[in-house]
Amino acid sequence: MKLSIRIVRSTGIAALGGLFLGGLLSNSNQSAPSGYTGSPADGKTCGTNGGCHGGGTTLDNNMISSDIPTEGYTPGTEYNVTITVAQVGISKFGFSFSAQKDDGTQLGTLIAGSGTNIVNTKYMSHKPSSTAGANGRKAWPFKWTAPLAGTGLVSFYATGNAANSMSNTAGDKIYSMKSVFIEKGGDPSTVSVAEVKGRNISIYPNPAQNIVWIESEQSEEVRVINLNGELVKTIFIGKGKNQVDITDLNYGVYRVKNDEGSLNQTLIKL
Repeated sequence: MKLSIRIVRSTGIAALGGLFLGGLLSNSNQSAPSGYTGSPADGKTCGTNGGCHGGGTTLDNNMISSDIPTEGYTPGTEYNVTITVAQVGISKFGFSFSAQKDDGTQLGTLIAGSGTNIVNTKYMSHKPSSTAGANGRKAWPFKWTAPLAGTGLVSFYATGNAANSMSNTAGDKIYSMKSVFIEKGGDPSTVSVAEVKGRNISIYPNPAQNIVWIESEQSEEVRVINLNGELVKTIFIGKGKNQVDITDLNYGVYRVKNDEGSLNQTLIKL
């Protein structure tokens, strides 16, 4: 099995503002507001930069799932996307989602599913009537139609709210995730250096063919996961520079993650 390391950094990304909270706590007819995804263009989340919750966001690398294949999306094709928010002991949940470029341009088309609403064409959110979860989790399915050929990289941003139903902003948990997808048959070299550098680790060259160097500030175990969420390989890296053979990996995009959640980057195997 080949190590297509697509290191998608799950940086704290979509969060939900005051209307989101109101929708969860008071049966408001409002879904999550637009512009709180934490994307580079939106620039804020519910837990940061003046968000109503404070305390920041927590990365959840399992929140976004889809049937987009490892080799990338096919332009104009419709894909299934599911957002899942989980928190033990919580029964009220919500989310916000957007597919964007770094400049905020909407990419592709959203199609609402059961329990979801489209907000200002660019964002997908929960319906106020669809916030009740079971067994500490809630999932919302919807569809995304990929953009035209030549678009290149597409970033998915999502944030979930696990609300404690106490009618205030204290105690709620805000989770976030970012996933990046290449266009099938496109040029993976369009991935920027910023996309492949994390807080404690850098991976280069990217894209790569046979060998990559992983440079870390500490010794740790990292997991390589394909875009279907399947574990491909586990690598132990030491502090400093580590040479990693990736000839056993298939062509494609993978995520490289660590246990603490501070790393979720993308590396592309050519």
